[in-house]
Amino acid sequence: MRITINDIPEMTNLSKATVSRVLNDKPDVSEQARKKVMEVIAEHNYNPSPVARGLALNKTHTIGLILPDITNPFFPELARGVENKAKEYGYAVILSDIDNDNSELPATVGILRNKQVDGIVIVQWSNTFSREIEEVLDDDAFPIVAIDRDDDTSYVNFDNMASSRMAVSFLIEQGHSRIAHIAGDLKTLSGINRFKGYRGSLAEHGIPFDEALVYGDPYIQQTGYDGLHQIMKCKNKPTAIFAANDMIAIGIYDAAAEMGINIPEELSVIGHDDISSASILRPKLTTVVVPRYELGVSCMEVLYAMMNSRSGEPKTYLPEPRLAIRDSVKVLT
Repeated sequence: MRITINDIPEMTNLSKATVSRVLNDKPDVSEQARKKVMEVIAEHNYNPSPVARGLALNKTHTIGLILPDITNPFFPELARGVENKAKEYGYAVILSDIDNDNSELPATVGILRNKQVDGIVIVQWSNTFSREIEEVLDDDAFPIVAIDRDDDTSYVNFDNMASSRMAVSFLIEQGHSRIAHIAGDLKTLSGINRFKGYRGSLAEHGIPFDEALVYGDPYIQQTGYDGLHQIMKCKNKPTAIFAANDMIAIGIYDAAAEMGINIPEELSVIGHDDISSASILRPKLTTVVVPRYELGVSCMEVLYAMMNSRSGEPKTYLPEPRLAIRDSVKVLT
């Protein structure tokens, strides 16, 4: 008779937890219980599969990875970091893409929970997510790691305020004072903090903030295209633009070519993220370098620590931003 892992507790008159401890060679099992289980295994030639053993421990050795937009070149490299590290730990990754629709996140978390993933990595945290996620999760201890989360839980962050200050300060150091900002999604913490960094850098250098020089929408190429058309309607036009990400910067390049605006002679552009196409653009794009692969690896490291820790103490990771200085910024004399 072929048996399954669910048959062994009944056949040995032991609890499922005790059987799972024997199968996983845990020390806190009596010799009598261990002998009963091993006798049943030998008699029926039972060979527990990794999946069955995982279920016995209430673990599937899978994790969920929720991305905002898989078509954005920023995210595949980050996902690769998560997956490679997950493989090292013996985990498989279930990928979900919410297509830049923040309202989909609670339902997506619920679907992954129903698939019995052991934890979830969320890439791009919004200030409107917390309440909805709390309604979805019925277990406050369920491990979730999020990039750019800023509460007292575990997270992996990139200092978006510092990075945008660095970008705008660089423009100011090159002689620019009329600086526009085409922002990303201002419902996300990354978008909010990059906008705050932009305003903060202007204030530090005594440059007044002009709302007409700000345009915000999702982190997509179309935002840069539409944003430049809107901003260049100003009577006092900018000499430089800080794009909230490189996809937006690509949209700016596209609109500038259509409008006959020369970069950087007539308009300097600085981006954020340093995706692979940033150095292929002509002129090559000056941008903030974000260590995407390392962020992904760190997400999995933090999540793994949460899934295997009993301390409950928050675990965080925060890399330092830096600039890749190329050809898209003109020095004003």
